[in-house]
Amino acid sequence: MKSRNVFVLLALLPVVALAQFDTGAAAAKSSAPWASFKLPKTKIKLDFRNANVDMVLSLFQKSSGITIVKDPTLTGPFTITSAKPLPLDEAFEVLRTTLDLRNFQLVKQGNLLVIKPKGGAGGMNIAALMGGAGGSPFGGGGDNKQELRVYPIKFASASAMAKIVNDVFNSSTPSTGGFPFGGGPGGFAARLLASQQNNTNTSGKLPVRASSDDFSNSLIVNATPSEQLEIGDFIRKIDKKPDTSAMQTTVYTLKYAQASSVSTVLQNVLQTNQPSGRGATTQQPQGGGFFAALFGGNNNNQTRVVPEDRSNTVTVTTTDDLHKIVKQVVEELDKPVKVENTTFVYPLANTRADQIATLLNQTFGARTGSNVNFNSFLNRTNQTRQTTTSGTTLNSTPRSNLGGQNIAPQNGTLDVSLQDPSRDNGDLLTSVAVSQGFFGQFNQNRNTQSTPTNVNRDASGQVVNVRDLTGRITVIPDLNTNSLIIVSDPDAADVVRKILEQLDHTPEQVLIETIIVEASLTSEQKLGVEWNLVQNKAFGHNGATGVLNQNFGNQASNPQGFKYSLSTGNLGAFINALQSDQNFDILSTPRIATSNNQLATINVSQSIPYLQSSRTDTSGAITYNYGYLDVGIVLSVTPRITANGYVTLDITQTADDLQGYSSFNAPIVLKREADTTISVLDGETIILGGIMRSTVSTTTNKIPILGDIPILGKLFQSSDKTKQKTELMVLLTPHIVRTTEDGRKLRDQLESGLSSQLAKKLEDIRKAGMKGGGKSSDKGDQ
Repeated sequence: MKSRNVFVLLALLPVVALAQFDTGAAAAKSSAPWASFKLPKTKIKLDFRNANVDMVLSLFQKSSGITIVKDPTLTGPFTITSAKPLPLDEAFEVLRTTLDLRNFQLVKQGNLLVIKPKGGAGGMNIAALMGGAGGSPFGGGGDNKQELRVYPIKFASASAMAKIVNDVFNSSTPSTGGFPFGGGPGGFAARLLASQQNNTNTSGKLPVRASSDDFSNSLIVNATPSEQLEIGDFIRKIDKKPDTSAMQTTVYTLKYAQASSVSTVLQNVLQTNQPSGRGATTQQPQGGGFFAALFGGNNNNQTRVVPEDRSNTVTVTTTDDLHKIVKQVVEELDKPVKVENTTFVYPLANTRADQIATLLNQTFGARTGSNVNFNSFLNRTNQTRQTTTSGTTLNSTPRSNLGGQNIAPQNGTLDVSLQDPSRDNGDLLTSVAVSQGFFGQFNQNRNTQSTPTNVNRDASGQVVNVRDLTGRITVIPDLNTNSLIIVSDPDAADVVRKILEQLDHTPEQVLIETIIVEASLTSEQKLGVEWNLVQNKAFGHNGATGVLNQNFGNQASNPQGFKYSLSTGNLGAFINALQSDQNFDILSTPRIATSNNQLATINVSQSIPYLQSSRTDTSGAITYNYGYLDVGIVLSVTPRITANGYVTLDITQTADDLQGYSSFNAPIVLKREADTTISVLDGETIILGGIMRSTVSTTTNKIPILGDIPILGKLFQSSDKTKQKTELMVLLTPHIVRTTEDGRKLRDQLESGLSSQLAKKLEDIRKAGMKGGGKSSDKGDQ
């Protein structure tokens, strides 16, 4: 008999095939199942690639307000796209077309839209052919027809309940799709063979299909009336308020850790160690947030972790077993941690604090004017790493709102471009990886920046890590203590200290001996000292010889006058020659010391007052404002010490002479100035000259009384007109002082040239100063 039934079934295969491959022409003629619903005027852009089917349907539910129930066999990656934002009716049409390609149909049933396999809609039904609901030509099970019922779930999780119902009320594995006539699970051949092999167990019935609507936390079941009674009774027994008598609340006081940080860790620990009992699920339903997913229900939050920052405490409500775990975690976390200071003080011994602070701030400040990207050579981008305080891993793909909130489209368009990262973890949308603990939907991520590390290449071309300190260091000078207050990252502190050690050393100094001489030129002396230096015997002395140096130290400059250099041994003889010659007048011999590359000024002048302005007030009092003008010789020198023992001098020489006053009492000044840059060896003398001045003076001699008679008085007078020409010369001798020993030798050398009386007086002053310092020190000790 069985073989005869098999023969009849094989004969009906072509008819069934035609019915199965009917792509819904009759349904296409009818109106769209969503046409009877009032759809919002909203446009959505479909851009789902390999997404979870439940996520796609969730978008349509939230956008249209229509509850959509799908067949559990509709699983796997789902792709649906649109070129532009579409109205909801067109979007539903795209959805129906996509489902049609997968052999599913979208039908209206009451206030629901139901997605069913095409085999269960009108015409020839495979279940009916197999003797299931709706009648069978072979008898058996034709009295019961499946119906759809919605069960509201009060306490449990609807998604978890759906899985339980499918597992309990299906005696065999339900259909999971596949080609209707294929050999895989869900195919016609598999059903046929299963029915023939075990006709007493399956009886050709369609399996019970249960789906969940997490938005309303409801269970939708498709089964026969008799099965619906069993399922309803089963749900009433399972969906009960959980027993919370075992829950205990404990307040944990923290000393070192921060309450908000510890609470995040505890939330993840409790989630991991939650027992797999009633409501213990790691799924996250849309309607009730994370707690509802964890403990089964929208308003049934059992385990709670509440931080309180004011008292730095964490309140935990959970079972006694979990409290043991919580206590252990709190003890491990609430410990003192090593803290490194980001601020330190660096006292400077030699350099100025304000200058070093300016230098460091310019070095480590924001760089401007450079658009060079060194990492472009490596074709990679270094981004700042972001971590959370709880140490949990964040999904890189942004998730949509999963808590049942309404979506407010912007400008009437809802742009959706999602790819579900959990599409391989389960069939339902509620299978979502939790990354932020219990309060993950409410707390914002805490981002901390790791140490910035750039990648570059060294001199040999190898890839190396480069520590970039730009913008990470702030330097503030304290002039009272000559110290630097430095704020930096702990890993940069050692680098800053090494830089300061290299900068904070005793600066090299230069002692500049200066001789300012004015030479009176006769008709035989064309250029004063120049004329005498070119003679075999300078000023009649054999000890002084001059060497003409045409370009000695002249750096692309043509200063006024001329210049010579004298060796150290000939300087004394040259000065003696100047002193013995009545035509030379030594105006000043100042000595000045300055640090390397620092300006030194020698001012041998007289301040001449002159009237700047006057003001008369209402009472008639006159107020005069006077200014002062330096008239004389001003020499400004900036030395720069080179590595080969030379000293480069930037010299500005000014010689001013007061000629008289104008009609409005303004001074008339004859100004002579020369700017030059020269280089001279340490200890040698450079002579600057050639600045001339011509003076014409008239002397009248007369007999008293008679010489004052008008007209006739000229007979008793005699006039003598004298023309005088003078030259201003400056002799500069730099001495480099690198160490304290160099300074002492130079001091002894200068003191040796003093007279015995002056040297003795200087020694007495030095001894008296040392005794005075000792007395003041003794008083301070007392």
